[in-house]
Amino acid sequence: MSTSLPTELSAAIARATNDRAASAFSPLHPYLPEPGAELHPKQAAQLEAALAEARAWEAELLRHARGVQRYLDWSYADLCEEARRIPERLRALATVDGAGEFDAARLVDVAQRVFGITVNGKTVHTRVARVLDVAYWKRTLRQRIAQETELLEIKLKRVGKNGSAYCSRQAVHLRATQRRAQQRWLDETVLSAEIDGELVELPMAAVSKTARQKLSRLYAFVAAMDSLAVDGGLTVALLTATLESEWHPNPAHGKATHRWNGKTPAEASQELGARWQDVRRDLDKKGIAVSGLWAAEPHRDGCPHRHFWLLYAPERQDEVFAAFLTYFPGKLKVRRDDADGGDAMFETKAHALAGVSRPLKRMREGAQVDVSIIDRDKGSGASYVIKYVSKSIGAEGAFDGEDAKPKTKREQSNLLAIDAYRALWGMRGAQFFGIKSCLTLWDELRRVKEPPTEPELHALWCA
Repeated sequence: MSTSLPTELSAAIARATNDRAASAFSPLHPYLPEPGAELHPKQAAQLEAALAEARAWEAELLRHARGVQRYLDWSYADLCEEARRIPERLRALATVDGAGEFDAARLVDVAQRVFGITVNGKTVHTRVARVLDVAYWKRTLRQRIAQETELLEIKLKRVGKNGSAYCSRQAVHLRATQRRAQQRWLDETVLSAEIDGELVELPMAAVSKTARQKLSRLYAFVAAMDSLAVDGGLTVALLTATLESEWHPNPAHGKATHRWNGKTPAEASQELGARWQDVRRDLDKKGIAVSGLWAAEPHRDGCPHRHFWLLYAPERQDEVFAAFLTYFPGKLKVRRDDADGGDAMFETKAHALAGVSRPLKRMREGAQVDVSIIDRDKGSGASYVIKYVSKSIGAEGAFDGEDAKPKTKREQSNLLAIDAYRALWGMRGAQFFGIKSCLTLWDELRRVKEPPTEPELHALWCA
C-alpha cells in the first residue's frame, strides 16, 4: 500500500485489508495464521488466495484516487508549490516532437487523464487557459484531494452507521480551517473609494451578509408565496424524496445483502436534480404549474435527499403524485391525521392517477416519497419550510430568542458536519422554482431609495 496516504487513513485501510483477507481465509471464524506458522499445503494455498483477494480489493479501493494519491498527505504549502510546477509539466507532455509548441487538444486530454478530472470550458481556448493557470490547480488539487480522501472514508464505512455523521472528522476539520481563513480575510479586507473628495473606507465584514440576513431574505419570499397560495386557493404540501437503497453507502438500517453502487454524494445529488427536472418537464407538458422551494439535506451516511415545499392546484394533485412516482417509484405515502382516515399509501403511478390508496401495512412503513399536506388550522406553509431552509444555509437558530433552549453538543456537531459536507461536495442548499427572476428583481428594488414612477414597479416597491 502506498505510504502517501494520511497516517490514520492508511492504518484504517490496512485494518480493512487484513480483515478482508481473514474473512476470505476463514469465513466462519475470520483469522489469519501467525507469520511463519507451519501450514498444510491446502491451507497455504488458501492463505495465498485470500491475501491475493485482499490485495485486489485494496487496489480497487484506491483506483479512483490514483491521479492524486501521491498528494493525499501533502501540506497546503507543498500543494501550492506543486501547482506552480504542473502547467509546465503538462505543457511538456503535450508538446509536439521537434515543434516546440504544444497541441491544445492534447494538453487538455493529458491533464484530464493524468489527474482524473474534467476540465470545464465552452471552448478549447478556455480549457487550455485553465490547464495553464496555477490558481486553477491550487483549487483543483485541494478539492480533488479532499473528495478522494472522503470517498475512501466512505468506502471504509467510517461515515454513516457506526461512524461519523454526514462526513468524516477530517472533512469537518478542513472546513473549520477554511471558515477561519474566510473570516480572517473578511476582517482584514477593507473597501475604499473616494466620495466627494473624501476617502471612505468600509470593512468587508460590515457589508457581507450574515446567516440571519440570508434567512430573512428567503423567508420574506416564502411568506409572500404562501400568502399568494392562500389567495389563489392552492394546495401547499411538504414532500420528501429519497433515492433507492443502492445509493446509500452505509445506511443505518441496511441489510446484510445491501450493495452500494459506488456513487459519490455529489453524483447522488446530480441524480436527484435530474429526476426533479424530469418531474417538472412531465408536469409542464400537461400544463400543470408547480412552484415552491426545495432544500437538500444529507442522510447520516452522506447520501442526499430533498425536501420540497410544493404549491399546486388541488384538482391536479393526483397527477402531481403520479409524476413523482414515475421517477421515484418506491411508493408514495401521504401523512394524515387519524380523524382524516390515517396515513395512506400509493403503490404505483397508476394508483396515484386513479386516486386509489391503501392503509399502511405496518405503523412505520416507509416510502420513497413522503408527503404532508399543510393544514392551515395548525400552521402556515412558511413556518414548516423555514426549518429546512435554515439548515440548508447554516442559519438554524438565527431567529431564536434569548429564552431558546441552547443546542446540545451533538446538535452543534451535526450542524458543523452538514456545513462541511456541503462545502466538500459543492452542493446547493436550497433553490426556488416556478418563479421567474423574482429574487433578482426584489434585490434591485430594495436598492432603489426613491419610489419608481412606473405604476407596477411602484406597487412592487411599496409592497
